[in-house]
Amino acid sequence: MSTIPLVTVLLSACTTGQFSRTLFLCARILYMTTVPVAEARQNFSALVDEAVATHQRVLVTRNGVPVVWMIADEDFESIMETLDVLADAAAMQDIAQSRVDAAAGRYVTAAEMEKILAARAEGVDLGDDADVVADMHARGLPDAVCLATLEALIAVRRQQPR
Repeated sequence: MSTIPLVTVLLSACTTGQFSRTLFLCARILYMTTVPVAEARQNFSALVDEAVATHQRVLVTRNGVPVVWMIADEDFESIMETLDVLADAAAMQDIAQSRVDAAAGRYVTAAEMEKILAARAEGVDLGDDADVVADMHARGLPDAVCLATLEALIAVRRQQPR
């Protein structure tokens, strides 16, 4: 059995599950184990445990030729989700637009996103108001001014009949 560090480092967004927390990028360096099919058969349970616990990939070979990969279900689901996003033209357009917005300085802060999500949870329709706030950021207005504007827009929207 040989263990080879993969050159690829996967970056994933790690959050506490709350929008109020800072978003961190976490790197998971993956390792790949290569084993012949006979060894894989003998150590199947241990290889499965290792793949699940460490996210290590196991390449099984027959006569030195790769024939099958073993990966944890969590990793497989992540790969499938990524493929689904890449195959979704609308999602890819949204991603491209978000890059354009970021380059132009159009964004909403975490505090603003909390307010937007709370308003949506209350059934408040903000329409394009979030875009207005993002445009304010792009024009260089201070975050405090943008947040205060968003709060005022939400208050006005709350007063409108639903």
